[in-house]
Amino acid sequence: MKNEMKNDEAVSPVIATILMVAITVVLAGVLYVWASELAGNQTEAGSLNQYKAEDHPSATSDQMTDNLMRISFTNGPDDLTWSFLTITLFDEEDGKTYKCTPGGADCTVTEETADTAWAGSEIIGLAEGGSTDICGAAGGAEGNSCEVKVSMQYKGKPIAGTSGIVAVA
Repeated sequence: MKNEMKNDEAVSPVIATILMVAITVVLAGVLYVWASELAGNQTEAGSLNQYKAEDHPSATSDQMTDNLMRISFTNGPDDLTWSFLTITLFDEEDGKTYKCTPGGADCTVTEETADTAWAGSEIIGLAEGGSTDICGAAGGAEGNSCEVKVSMQYKGKPIAGTSGIVAVA
């Protein structure tokens, strides 16, 4: 009699197996939703590129089309699309800023290969756009240099890099 009661109180192996499978499926679903939510909340980074700015080899003058800087990547794993790239020059002497774009009026970007992106191995140049004398008069009056700093952002995030001083003839 006691033996029969023990068998009636226990869960059958079939029901136990069904419960284990159901619990496993529910846990897998919860983990999938959690992992999907984590992956979907990732913010997009700007760029892992790092640049180096240096004085352009050709000297500047009191003209309005002078080459100012050469910029290359010290670490350039990504090609940066021009439509998402912002290059800004800051003139330390007069406090003005100039936005540099390919074919820009105040500050223009010259590249080795005119296309839609700045390639990781490409060297670009920053020059006065023809309508503004960024370094001519101020640098010439001081004698030999023009304090111009460059900063870059890609998709609104800053890109790490070093700035340079422009030599004036």
